[in-house]
Amino acid sequence: MASLKAAFDNVQDNEEAAVPFELLAEPEANKFLVDIINRVAKSPTGKKSLEAAAKAGYAIDILNMPGSMGGCNPQEKVIYLNPVFSDSVLVTALAHESRHADQFDRNIIPDFENDSVKSQIMLTRAMEADAQRIACVTGWELSQQGDDLPYKDFADTERFVVKPFELAISKGADVDTASTEAFKGWYDNNGTKKAYESIYINQQFDGFKSQGIDRAMKFENEISGKEIADRVCFKEDGTSYFKDNPKILENDKFVDIDMATKGYLRRFMMNRETADNAWQELPIRTAGAKPNNQQITQTLAARRGR
Repeated sequence: MASLKAAFDNVQDNEEAAVPFELLAEPEANKFLVDIINRVAKSPTGKKSLEAAAKAGYAIDILNMPGSMGGCNPQEKVIYLNPVFSDSVLVTALAHESRHADQFDRNIIPDFENDSVKSQIMLTRAMEADAQRIACVTGWELSQQGDDLPYKDFADTERFVVKPFELAISKGADVDTASTEAFKGWYDNNGTKKAYESIYINQQFDGFKSQGIDRAMKFENEISGKEIADRVCFKEDGTSYFKDNPKILENDKFVDIDMATKGYLRRFMMNRETADNAWQELPIRTAGAKPNNQQITQTLAARRGR
């Protein structure tokens, strides 16, 4: 990682961003942000993601978040980038966070008090898989233009997403089909899934307990795989890029939980009048890679404005 000062050493003399955002940092840092925006905007997919976030009224700022590349705060409508990371890393991070801004603007978030546990898992995981798909395609499109570093840096840490994407492309698939494979590949990272279970189940439900509203949670809404694909895997023309049978999003690796999560849910549902018992049918995941809890917790905390 570079120092905060070093992050601005190679700033180009761009006067304005290709996509108009309100920039909230100091002048030199704003020049740095313009460079990142303009680099992302050279990717057709990245530019569309930026335009959606800007249209939704999001600003961009820098924030030193140890272990986290960026975040999206829907309450304040601010996308944050961590300038201690290289600009090539922040290119795909900005594409990712811009997609989250678009998701939030479209109200693609769980109804935590009423959606079933399975539905909440399906939706929160799909939101992350979709944002990483945007980052992957953005990096790949830039690499086709000779800007190789964003895609290379992304591939170094996100092989579960990149490898199936590249395999599909190598076989002559179109970008939508390859995007579907990248999306599905996200679910092969058991460490990441475990971290999101901790955040979106343990921490989220504990928060409802502390607010005294957990007893009102009904868990009665069921969301189908088709609804997930239609809502989350959206394109600007109103269609979905998801080319597989969306029914798969309801089963196997797409909804599995680990034993610790199962134990937490058992304790949470105990003696509840409106308990969700269907969670017991979720497949149990065998042990996988340990999650990077610090990075993911801080990133999601930024998105939720905590």
